[in-house]
Amino acid sequence: MTIREILNTTEHRPWGIPTENWKFYQEWNNALFLHWQVELSELKKFVPKELEIDLFEGKPWVSVVAFTMEKIRPKNLPYFPPISNFDEINIRTYIKSNNKTGVYFLSIEGGTSLSCKVAKRMSELPYRYSKIKRTKNQYESCNSEFNEKLDLKFTIGKEIKEKTALDKWLTERYALFQDTDKSINEFEIHHLEWPLNELELKKGAFNLNQLAVSGHSMGGGGAQRAAVLDSTIAGVVALCPWLPDPILDHQSPVLIFSGEYDTVAPPSQHADIHYDVTPNTTDKLLFEIANGDHFVANTPNGGGGSVGQTALTWLKLYVEDNDCYCSLLTNDLLVNPPATSLVAQNFECGSLGVNQQELTIGVYPNPTKNIVNLEISEDVHYKLISPLGQTILEGTLTGNNKQIDLSQIPESMYYLNIDGEITKLIKHD
Repeated sequence: MTIREILNTTEHRPWGIPTENWKFYQEWNNALFLHWQVELSELKKFVPKELEIDLFEGKPWVSVVAFTMEKIRPKNLPYFPPISNFDEINIRTYIKSNNKTGVYFLSIEGGTSLSCKVAKRMSELPYRYSKIKRTKNQYESCNSEFNEKLDLKFTIGKEIKEKTALDKWLTERYALFQDTDKSINEFEIHHLEWPLNELELKKGAFNLNQLAVSGHSMGGGGAQRAAVLDSTIAGVVALCPWLPDPILDHQSPVLIFSGEYDTVAPPSQHADIHYDVTPNTTDKLLFEIANGDHFVANTPNGGGGSVGQTALTWLKLYVEDNDCYCSLLTNDLLVNPPATSLVAQNFECGSLGVNQQELTIGVYPNPTKNIVNLEISEDVHYKLISPLGQTILEGTLTGNNKQIDLSQIPESMYYLNIDGEITKLIKHD
């Protein structure tokens, strides 16, 4: 249809089309609508008090709308594909204001950084960039800055010929209300009535490569032993584990919680030893909760909620292989955590931007106790980087005898960056 034909199709609108000239044109193609009923008291926390939340039969709703934006442009300009075409996800709720019903965007994510910057500048809408990948039956989005991920697998079903009142209430909206630093902006919108089809979301299949084990006390020790016996286990969470004389030679990423004042499984006799005897080539984290007893990790609320947050993040990062959670773990949960009396870590994290390469420079011995030697004739610059991305050592090596002294740094796994070439280096005592 032409723009004129679209503007002349108005019988479905709840009020007349604006008399002013239109300013922007855009197409929302292959859109997915997902809807949830929510609690009004919680939703109010995210909506400006100047706007009234619209209700359907007394209940508010929030929707995720994922689609491909195409041909967006101002009225008197042609569209420019590198900016005008991109995948988008918005989260919206429903508003009443000035005798009109419309939508309010809680967030908008676009798949092209430049498009987000242009759209935000021109409209003042809350656009932000996310990595988005779309295929015929899947829509994926990852925003590492906000630790958010969307992964939809779906099939499109038959056309909905008889729409319910709720179907129309959720999709037929012809106004947008959005707050700025100075005011509430109102945008008039015109579109054709949405054709709707049934949408079937595919449930996650049982994935034998995403199995994790956990347990408390003796079960916490048993969970770690299970990883020794079964190398396919993708993650371990041990809750105040009890296991004397442990042999824990495995490669499953392990998170160990302990309580500072645990008298049943004192950390110095159990959790600390478990961490120490787990190989340094294994991603591992020891999280001792200040003033905690033997049962402090048995609830996600333990340690002021740090147990649940840390455990979920660990499993998301390693079992689901979701790097979006990397920055949450390294930048928030493990930076001066108030609930802990001890944190020890030795793990890799995808968001560090450190990719191991095959080093063309000879590095030996590796593992090493103190001195590492480099076989190279040229002068080089090096950095030794911790698993959390911190620079531990840095310098320039000159002359014929190129060595790095690691004797004063803790036992751990590190990344050695030599003029841009990176390899994993193990320091042990």
